[in-house]
Amino acid sequence: MTKSIFNISAFFMLIIFIGCGKKVVISHEINSSLPIKKARENTEKCVFSQHRQWKVSDFIITDKCLIFSDGTITRNSSSGIATSLNGVAIGSSGGTSRTKNLETRIYYSAIKDVKLDLWSRKFKQWYTVKLITDESFYYVYRTRSLEKAEECADGVASVVAYYKNYTPPKVTEDEYKATKPSLKIEDRLSKIKFLYENGHITNEEYLEKRKKILEGI
Repeated sequence: MTKSIFNISAFFMLIIFIGCGKKVVISHEINSSLPIKKARENTEKCVFSQHRQWKVSDFIITDKCLIFSDGTITRNSSSGIATSLNGVAIGSSGGTSRTKNLETRIYYSAIKDVKLDLWSRKFKQWYTVKLITDESFYYVYRTRSLEKAEECADGVASVVAYYKNYTPPKVTEDEYKATKPSLKIEDRLSKIKFLYENGHITNEEYLEKRKKILEGI
Protein backbone atom coordinates (compact mmCIF):
# COMPACT_ATOMS: atom_id res chain seq x y z
CA MET A 1 0.00 0.00 0.00
CA THR A 2 2.76 2.40 0.97
CA LYS A 3 4.64 1.54 -2.19
CA SER A 4 1.58 2.34 -4.34
CA ILE A 5 1.16 5.71 -2.69
CA PHE A 6 4.85 6.42 -3.28
CA ASN A 7 4.54 5.50 -6.97
CA ILE A 8 1.48 7.72 -7.39
CA SER A 9 3.25 10.63 -5.68
CA ALA A 10 6.32 10.16 -7.87
CA PHE A 11 4.10 10.10 -10.95
CA PHE A 12 2.48 13.43 -10.09
CA MET A 13 5.85 14.97 -9.23
CA LEU A 14 7.10 13.90 -12.66
CA ILE A 15 4.10 15.58 -14.33
CA ILE A 16 4.72 18.78 -12.38
CA PHE A 17 8.43 18.70 -13.30
CA ILE A 18 7.70 18.13 -16.97
CA GLY A 19 5.02 20.84 -16.95
CA CYS A 20 7.27 23.41 -15.35
CA GLY A 21 10.28 22.68 -17.52
CA LYS A 22 13.06 25.23 -17.75
CA LYS A 23 12.51 28.32 -15.63
CA VAL A 24 12.01 31.45 -17.72
CA VAL A 25 13.16 34.82 -16.50
CA ILE A 26 11.99 38.04 -18.15
CA SER A 27 14.82 40.55 -18.32
CA HIS A 28 13.15 42.96 -20.75
CA GLU A 29 13.05 46.59 -19.61
CA ILE A 30 9.85 48.15 -20.92
CA ASN A 31 10.41 51.09 -23.27
CA SER A 32 7.73 53.77 -22.81
CA SER A 33 9.17 56.30 -25.25
CA LEU A 34 8.23 54.88 -28.67
CA PRO A 35 6.85 57.40 -31.21
CA ILE A 36 3.09 57.54 -30.69
CA LYS A 37 2.26 56.27 -34.20
CA LYS A 38 4.46 53.20 -33.72
CA ALA A 39 3.14 52.68 -30.19
CA ARG A 40 -0.48 52.72 -31.40
CA GLU A 41 0.31 50.31 -34.23
CA ASN A 42 2.05 47.86 -31.87
CA THR A 43 -0.77 47.99 -29.36
CA GLU A 44 -3.60 47.56 -31.86
CA LYS A 45 -1.80 44.75 -33.67
CA CYS A 46 -1.31 42.78 -30.45
CA VAL A 47 -4.85 43.28 -29.16
CA PHE A 48 -6.47 42.18 -32.42
CA SER A 49 -4.09 39.31 -33.24
CA GLN A 50 -4.23 37.37 -29.98
CA HIS A 51 -6.03 34.05 -29.49
CA ARG A 52 -9.78 34.21 -30.24
CA GLN A 53 -10.56 33.23 -26.65
CA TRP A 54 -9.31 36.63 -25.45
CA LYS A 55 -9.68 38.81 -28.56
CA VAL A 56 -12.16 41.67 -28.12
CA SER A 57 -14.71 42.73 -30.73
CA ASP A 58 -13.31 46.23 -30.92
CA PHE A 59 -10.50 48.27 -29.40
CA ILE A 60 -10.11 52.06 -29.50
CA ILE A 61 -7.25 54.25 -28.31
CA THR A 62 -8.51 57.71 -27.33
CA ASP A 63 -6.76 60.68 -25.76
CA LYS A 64 -8.49 59.92 -22.44
CA CYS A 65 -8.68 56.15 -22.17
CA LEU A 66 -8.39 52.71 -23.76
CA ILE A 67 -11.71 51.13 -24.75
CA PHE A 68 -12.05 47.35 -24.94
CA SER A 69 -15.39 46.29 -26.42
CA ASP A 70 -17.01 42.85 -26.45
CA GLY A 71 -19.87 43.99 -28.63
CA THR A 72 -23.45 44.49 -27.46
CA ILE A 73 -26.08 42.53 -25.57
CA THR A 74 -29.83 43.00 -25.83
CA ARG A 75 -32.07 42.28 -22.85
CA ASN A 76 -35.84 42.12 -22.62
CA SER A 77 -37.29 44.48 -19.99
CA SER A 78 -40.09 42.12 -18.95
CA SER A 79 -37.96 39.03 -18.38
CA GLY A 80 -34.42 40.36 -17.92
CA ILE A 81 -33.23 37.55 -20.22
CA ALA A 82 -30.65 38.28 -22.88
CA THR A 83 -32.23 37.89 -26.32
CA SER A 84 -29.22 38.60 -28.51
CA LEU A 85 -25.46 38.94 -28.29
CA ASN A 86 -23.66 41.02 -30.94
CA GLY A 87 -26.82 40.88 -33.04
CA VAL A 88 -27.08 37.06 -32.90
CA ALA A 89 -30.36 35.82 -31.41
CA ILE A 90 -29.92 33.57 -28.37
CA GLY A 91 -33.52 33.59 -27.12
CA SER A 92 -36.90 35.20 -27.57
CA SER A 93 -39.32 37.03 -25.32
CA GLY A 94 -42.04 39.68 -25.40
CA GLY A 95 -41.75 43.20 -24.05
CA THR A 96 -39.37 46.09 -24.66
CA SER A 97 -35.72 45.38 -25.42
CA ARG A 98 -32.70 47.40 -24.40
CA THR A 99 -29.28 47.13 -26.05
CA LYS A 100 -26.16 47.70 -23.98
CA ASN A 101 -22.53 48.03 -25.02
CA LEU A 102 -20.23 45.51 -23.36
CA GLU A 103 -17.12 47.61 -22.98
CA THR A 104 -14.39 48.36 -20.49
CA ARG A 105 -12.76 51.79 -20.32
CA ILE A 106 -9.35 52.11 -18.71
CA TYR A 107 -8.50 55.77 -18.12
CA TYR A 108 -4.86 56.79 -18.32
CA SER A 109 -5.19 58.77 -15.09
CA ALA A 110 -5.98 55.53 -13.24
CA ILE A 111 -3.12 53.47 -14.69
CA LYS A 112 -0.21 53.02 -12.30
CA ASP A 113 1.95 50.63 -14.30
CA VAL A 114 2.22 48.36 -17.34
CA LYS A 115 3.48 44.87 -16.43
CA LEU A 116 5.00 42.09 -18.50
CA ASP A 117 4.51 38.80 -16.64
CA LEU A 118 4.80 35.04 -16.93
CA TRP A 119 1.66 32.90 -16.99
CA SER A 120 1.45 29.10 -16.91
CA ARG A 121 -1.60 27.53 -18.55
CA LYS A 122 -2.14 23.83 -19.24
CA PHE A 123 1.54 23.09 -18.58
CA LYS A 124 2.58 25.68 -21.18
CA GLN A 125 4.45 28.93 -20.73
CA TRP A 126 2.56 32.09 -21.68
CA TYR A 127 3.35 35.79 -21.37
CA THR A 128 0.91 38.54 -20.47
CA VAL A 129 0.79 42.31 -20.69
CA LYS A 130 -1.52 43.92 -18.16
CA LEU A 131 -2.49 47.36 -16.92
CA ILE A 132 -2.22 47.97 -13.19
CA THR A 133 -4.85 50.47 -12.03
CA ASP A 134 -5.78 52.06 -8.71
CA GLU A 135 -8.06 49.19 -7.73
CA SER A 136 -7.38 46.25 -10.01
CA PHE A 137 -5.67 45.13 -13.22
CA TYR A 138 -6.68 44.38 -16.80
CA TYR A 139 -5.09 41.92 -19.24
CA VAL A 140 -4.33 43.55 -22.58
CA TYR A 141 -2.49 40.69 -24.27
CA ARG A 142 -1.71 36.99 -23.84
CA THR A 143 0.77 35.15 -26.05
CA ARG A 144 3.21 32.22 -26.16
CA SER A 145 5.85 34.49 -27.74
CA LEU A 146 8.08 36.50 -25.42
CA GLU A 147 9.18 38.70 -28.33
CA LYS A 148 5.57 39.64 -29.16
CA ALA A 149 4.80 40.26 -25.49
CA GLU A 150 7.79 42.61 -25.21
CA GLU A 151 6.68 44.47 -28.36
CA CYS A 152 3.16 44.84 -26.96
CA ALA A 153 4.39 45.99 -23.54
CA ASP A 154 6.52 48.70 -25.16
CA GLY A 155 3.59 49.83 -27.28
CA VAL A 156 1.07 49.96 -24.44
CA ALA A 157 3.49 51.68 -22.06
CA SER A 158 4.32 54.30 -24.69
CA VAL A 159 0.63 54.98 -25.41
CA VAL A 160 -0.10 55.41 -21.70
CA ALA A 161 2.94 57.66 -21.15
CA TYR A 162 2.10 59.82 -24.17
CA TYR A 163 -1.56 60.44 -23.39
CA LYS A 164 -1.09 60.89 -19.65
CA ASN A 165 0.59 64.23 -20.40
CA TYR A 166 -1.28 65.03 -23.60
CA THR A 167 -2.88 68.38 -24.40
CA PRO A 168 -4.76 68.31 -27.71
CA PRO A 169 -3.89 71.16 -30.07
CA LYS A 170 -6.62 73.47 -31.34
CA VAL A 171 -8.14 72.41 -34.62
CA THR A 172 -7.72 74.91 -37.43
CA GLU A 173 -10.51 75.93 -39.80
CA ASP A 174 -8.75 74.23 -42.70
CA GLU A 175 -8.59 70.95 -40.80
CA TYR A 176 -12.31 71.03 -40.12
CA LYS A 177 -12.98 71.86 -43.77
CA ALA A 178 -11.24 68.60 -44.65
CA THR A 179 -14.45 66.79 -43.63
CA LYS A 180 -16.75 68.78 -45.95
CA PRO A 181 -19.53 66.72 -47.57
CA SER A 182 -18.28 67.32 -51.12
CA LEU A 183 -15.56 64.71 -50.55
CA LYS A 184 -16.19 61.01 -51.17
CA ILE A 185 -17.28 58.97 -48.15
CA GLU A 186 -13.96 57.09 -48.08
CA ASP A 187 -12.02 60.37 -48.11
CA ARG A 188 -14.17 61.93 -45.38
CA LEU A 189 -13.75 58.85 -43.16
CA SER A 190 -10.02 58.92 -43.79
CA LYS A 191 -9.82 62.62 -42.88
CA ILE A 192 -11.68 62.33 -39.57
CA LYS A 193 -9.63 59.26 -38.68
CA PHE A 194 -6.49 61.31 -39.26
CA LEU A 195 -7.82 64.11 -37.03
CA TYR A 196 -8.69 61.62 -34.30
CA GLU A 197 -5.44 59.66 -34.41
CA ASN A 198 -3.45 62.88 -34.18
CA GLY A 199 -5.41 64.16 -31.21
CA HIS A 200 -7.32 66.96 -32.96
CA ILE A 201 -10.75 65.58 -32.03
CA THR A 202 -11.93 63.40 -29.16
CA ASN A 203 -13.19 59.85 -29.45
CA GLU A 204 -16.79 61.02 -28.96
CA GLU A 205 -16.43 63.62 -31.73
CA TYR A 206 -14.86 61.03 -34.03
CA LEU A 207 -17.67 58.51 -33.49
CA GLU A 208 -20.34 61.19 -34.00
CA LYS A 209 -18.75 62.46 -37.24
CA ARG A 210 -18.28 58.90 -38.50
CA LYS A 211 -21.94 58.10 -37.79
CA LYS A 212 -23.13 61.18 -39.67
CA ILE A 213 -20.93 60.44 -42.68
CA LEU A 214 -22.20 56.84 -42.91
CA GLU A 215 -25.79 58.04 -42.57
CA GLY A 216 -25.25 60.51 -45.41
CA ILE A 217 -25.72 63.63 -43.32
